[in-house]
Amino acid sequence: MYTNKKESSVRIGPVSSRVQNTESIIRLMKELQNDDALFFEMEPVEVIEVHNDPTTSTYPKLKDGTPDFGMVGSIMGRYIQSETGNNIDRLKTFKPMNPLFNSTPVIGELVIGMEYLGQRFYLPTLNLKGNTTQSIIHNLSKGAFKDTLDSKQGKEIERKNDDDLSTGKDFKKLKDTDPRRLSVGDGDFILQGRFGNAIRMGSDIKNDKLESSNILLSTGLNKEGEVGTKDKIGEPITETPDKDGSVLYLVSKQPLDENNKLTYTIGKESEVVTELSTFEDSQVYIGSDRIILNTKNNGDILLSSNNNIGIASKTKTVIESPSVLVGGIDASHPVAFGDEVKTAFEKVFAVLEKGLLAPTGPVQVVPGVADLQAAKNAVGKMLSTIHKTK
Repeated sequence: MYTNKKESSVRIGPVSSRVQNTESIIRLMKELQNDDALFFEMEPVEVIEVHNDPTTSTYPKLKDGTPDFGMVGSIMGRYIQSETGNNIDRLKTFKPMNPLFNSTPVIGELVIGMEYLGQRFYLPTLNLKGNTTQSIIHNLSKGAFKDTLDSKQGKEIERKNDDDLSTGKDFKKLKDTDPRRLSVGDGDFILQGRFGNAIRMGSDIKNDKLESSNILLSTGLNKEGEVGTKDKIGEPITETPDKDGSVLYLVSKQPLDENNKLTYTIGKESEVVTELSTFEDSQVYIGSDRIILNTKNNGDILLSSNNNIGIASKTKTVIESPSVLVGGIDASHPVAFGDEVKTAFEKVFAVLEKGLLAPTGPVQVVPGVADLQAAKNAVGKMLSTIHKTK
């Protein structure tokens, strides 16, 4: 919370020709200060309740009694020093400092609180444990006082009393005994969430790729390396395409190779798109158990390339559409049904083998028997074992 320190407006500082002493120097320093200057003090705040459910009794309300949706993500908090032991009925609301960025704390964590223009704000959680999942220390603002969470005004919060160490309506379900931090490289900027998700904005300068740049987005991060315990954080991890849940990598001047531990297993090798671990120009890699591209509102999907497009699958590649045009939008020649064409040819060959019918009777075509058999053999091979049409 802030302290307003006003200085006297009486100027009694020394004249320039006067010999200075300690007292006169202090007075001169005070004169140089703005008489109405405000000193804003920041202080740790214990999170008592998180306002993420507008239906609760403690959620901030407007004058007409309806929920103030502008307070989503705010907290009920207690300064650990200046408000030690204050009862829940005296506690105030702290809003996230930045309306464009919200790192929601959980009950029992400490944030940094301050006050501006008559409103209280908070900055993200204090990193007390180095734990990406939680940094909870209950009752740090309680002091020696008792029953600080017993409300005389009927306020109901997640914690029922001081001894209740709940961490939130949903967060209490999380019991991660092996939280991991991402390893860091020189100059990296990393946003890491509580739930095994992260965005890294980094480079490959460790391998002398001075012009390299990357954005690595991952969820379901792996937990390779030394396992953590209750009192010890596990070994830092790195993004691993084959072991992380879903990933999106945007890289430039950086190969997805073993040096960066970014090699991945391809489903089926392509003869068109190659150099998977040696390609160093800009590329995008998407990896997951399933990938869906979908458009809404009559939108289109375009796959375009200045070179080749490769489609490789270990089982089936199916195109389901009421109309398939190959070669261009003006394609008009129908694709023949292989089975029907084969049957038609077989019927022609059957007639030829029996002899052509003429007005004078059947005519044997003996000299063409060998050619006829070759044609039959060719028809037998004309059906693809890979491509099918409907």
